[in-house]
Amino acid sequence: MKPSQHLEKWLFDLRLIILPILLVASFNIKVIAQTDFSIPINICEGERVTFINLSRIDSARLDSFRWYFEGAELGSSSESDAVWPITGLTKSVIVGLTQYLSNGDSANIQKGVNVNEAPVLDFVVPSVCYGEETKFINKSPNSTLMYTWEFGDNGKDTGYYVSHLYDADGVYSATLSASNSIGCSNQLTKQAEVNPLPNANFSVEYPKDTFLLEADEYTDKYRWSTGGRTISTDRKLSIARDEIVDSEICLFTEYYGCSNESCETLIPPMLSVEEQVLNSFSIYPNPSSETFTVDFKKGQSPKSIRVLNLLGVEVVNSNLDNQASNYVFSLATQHSGVYYLHLVYEGTIVTRQIVKK
Repeated sequence: MKPSQHLEKWLFDLRLIILPILLVASFNIKVIAQTDFSIPINICEGERVTFINLSRIDSARLDSFRWYFEGAELGSSSESDAVWPITGLTKSVIVGLTQYLSNGDSANIQKGVNVNEAPVLDFVVPSVCYGEETKFINKSPNSTLMYTWEFGDNGKDTGYYVSHLYDADGVYSATLSASNSIGCSNQLTKQAEVNPLPNANFSVEYPKDTFLLEADEYTDKYRWSTGGRTISTDRKLSIARDEIVDSEICLFTEYYGCSNESCETLIPPMLSVEEQVLNSFSIYPNPSSETFTVDFKKGQSPKSIRVLNLLGVEVVNSNLDNQASNYVFSLATQHSGVYYLHLVYEGTIVTRQIVKK
């Protein structure tokens, strides 16, 4: 046998020996798990952060993934990618990912995550009355940041301390926002309360020589004044015409710390000529046994006075000076009974009944 033939036979026999070994080994190769994930460059407190799973995945051999978040609200997650709420965390925390294979193998990786602190915000909003500016008192510790305010009525402003005038009473949601130099932001919302003013309107009646005033009942305090002088603290007021200074009266009201005031010029309704004359004199005593006195307002005396009995017979007739302030007459010689007093003015005669006892 030639040497070349010996070599070929030897190689053939070697293949017969090695091939079964390779076939057995191929069924016993162990797949090794390899795990990794990405970390965002900048993580801020209060954000929701997504960690991307970069593990080499063979779906035929993969059983599951498991995420672990040290100190986080979310304890673990079996999702391939994880969304992590970074609420209340600062500085650093450990994030871990474990890959489990169906053959029982597993791989774990842990990474430190740095969490940047968001701006700390705080402010106070005192309640105000309608018409007053609302002052927003910023209590945030870092006064060097850029602060943005949204007042809840489409109004906005910037600055550490701001104030705002609302167009109507009500409760508004005011929001303070700020960002720091590393790009972390935060916002805080609180309620701003604008209280309504109490009603200071009042009704007016004028029965006769007296004004009857009445205020709204849904108020804590009332104060009526005229000429700068307080005249009553009741809800209802009766006041004579001549007690009102310059015909003006004012009502001040207060309710839950908010106040309001309104003033009105009180003008009595126009009287007829006869009503005006009747209001220009008075008779006393009436009834009387003898003497009657008629008092006139200044410059409003009649041209003459006549007294008639029930038969129409004139028993008194006297002309008067138009500056007379009073007139005294006697019915001592007349019988007891009813008589009629006629006051003769320019263009009109006013009659009043008198009784002699």
